[in-house]
Amino acid sequence: MTLALQTTAQTTVQTTVQTTATTDNVAAQAEVTTQSSTTIQAIIDPLVEPLISEPPVGAQSAGPTTVATDNNISDKPGSIKPWTIRLALGVLLLVAAALSYQMTEAGLAPERALYLTVVLAFISSIVAVYEALQILLAKDRFATSLSLFPAAGLLLINLGVFAQVIWPSRELTWISTTSAALAGGAYLILRACIGRANDSHELSRRVLFPGVGELPTIKQGERIALRTGMIVPADVRIETGSCAINERYLSATPRFRVKDEGEVVFAGSEILSGSAEALTLSGTEDSCLRSLERLISPNLERAGAGLFHEDAVARSATAYTLLFIAVSAAISWDERSGIAADVLSAAGLILFSAAVCQLGDLLYVARLAFVKSWARLGFVLTSADSIRELTSVSKVLFDSSRVDLGSVVGVRELELLDDRLSRTALCSYLSSILGRSDDAALSAAADYCQVFSSQAAPERVLGLLEFDGRGIAGAIKGVEISIGSEEFLVERGILIQPTESALECAANERAILVAIGREVVARFWIRFGQLDITREEEGLWPSNVQPILSSGVSGEVSNDTLLVRGVESDVLGRSAPLQLAFFSGDRFELPLATVVALTPRLDGLKRLLKLSQRHIKLVERARILIAFGAFIAILSVFLGFFSPLVPVLVIPLIALAIFFF
Repeated sequence: MTLALQTTAQTTVQTTVQTTATTDNVAAQAEVTTQSSTTIQAIIDPLVEPLISEPPVGAQSAGPTTVATDNNISDKPGSIKPWTIRLALGVLLLVAAALSYQMTEAGLAPERALYLTVVLAFISSIVAVYEALQILLAKDRFATSLSLFPAAGLLLINLGVFAQVIWPSRELTWISTTSAALAGGAYLILRACIGRANDSHELSRRVLFPGVGELPTIKQGERIALRTGMIVPADVRIETGSCAINERYLSATPRFRVKDEGEVVFAGSEILSGSAEALTLSGTEDSCLRSLERLISPNLERAGAGLFHEDAVARSATAYTLLFIAVSAAISWDERSGIAADVLSAAGLILFSAAVCQLGDLLYVARLAFVKSWARLGFVLTSADSIRELTSVSKVLFDSSRVDLGSVVGVRELELLDDRLSRTALCSYLSSILGRSDDAALSAAADYCQVFSSQAAPERVLGLLEFDGRGIAGAIKGVEISIGSEEFLVERGILIQPTESALECAANERAILVAIGREVVARFWIRFGQLDITREEEGLWPSNVQPILSSGVSGEVSNDTLLVRGVESDVLGRSAPLQLAFFSGDRFELPLATVVALTPRLDGLKRLLKLSQRHIKLVERARILIAFGAFIAILSVFLGFFSPLVPVLVIPLIALAIFFF
């Protein structure tokens, strides 16, 4: 993205919509004046709809709706994933093992039992060789020799079955006839689960915006049509038409906007309604969206792979230990029985117990998913140690500039003053004018309206006038709408009844009145700042974390303090070991910090700290359970139980204990 494009885009976004009165506007305003004597019923008739049920608790403060589908992984329609094939074959092998056990116990003829055992062992051997080759030839994988051990163990188990057939030392039992199919089926299902998890949470560079997958390649200077439902593939300027959009610009949180001729629409924005013809200002890969993703992706890759690198030494030590134990088991059973089948099966089962250790791969995927999901919520973990560092936090120190009245603006409530109005209808009507405002309070009201009316059409607004910090006014279909403070409406000649006058409110709140024609019909309650986040309330913050508002006194920052940096703490923040910094598009680079916020809203920080602690506890519990499961599987071999049944049962039990309890 070139500097010229950034300058043009930022200038366009910050331009205040102020329209002078043209001949058409004068005529429209004259029409509004002549209608001033009409009754309120005639004015709001088009808005009246049956009342709808109220939204769930918390919906009033929600942001614009977004598509929740993860389309980061694009596949051809109808394509079959490798993990689905593994899952199907694994289930078939387990069914074959069950049938083999049933037939053996029912007294299957020795010749048929021998034939069945050879067939199942041959199929299982093919599975072992194929999976080993897939691991060796994979390009994008967590490379570890430990992942090869289950395949090698499976192959040795099958060789033990073949040895039992070629040099029969004892009668074929259910253990001999089911071992190959049981081990092969369980291994395929485990590989399918890991593959499914990797497909679901693949850490690609398109991590920030759910619903924004592979966009069509567009070159700079092309003309494209913007239509309802599409994701804008590049930064464009509208030439004709208008659209209501969820705008994404250098943030993980979209904003509801209405864009008209001459305005810029950024790549990744979703067209909610309307249509327009636009000229591309950048190519797909040069857009603000892709530039931001390329900037952040290396940090997410480091943070996502942190647990894998942390376990590197443990994995190598485990691999050498299992190899030593496998050789020891083979020597032990060679001395105890001297039967080739027992020797091969013992060594194979020891190596196959590494499948229990492969549950750790699911932990690596869980770390990737954790990092990716928080990036989408606007918190970028920048290093491999970020999660562990967050668990050591005992105090969160907030710079006052990050929680004061100007930090965040949102709607607490929309109060309807006329019971003939539906909330949905009113929000749909107001979104066309509020979506064109650059005032922070009015923009928050626009986001609120979009939640209740996601398909609002971008109606043409005549005589649009915006007064900074006071209000906005215009006419839609000949009906005048005024939105702003009580003083603003009085200046426009609107009579405000005592019951409609702004009541006393908190210091961080402000009332915005809505008038249709000459009648006040609703009132937005706007809340400023997020000082509540600095209060230590039960259940909101982790029990060992204390939120504090910085007083600027030296010595406030310690090794276990997470500093939420702001303007006043910039100098102090350079020496803080743990800090949260905010991304700014001015220099288009990530600040050096433990966490980089792409959103001004910090209420998610409480949950981030809680889930970081929970994730570390999950990892520690998983390591203990995996080690215990591998020990049980190895112990069963030395006790003379030459069947993969033990690790096959241990794996799902440990997985349930790790991820569901």
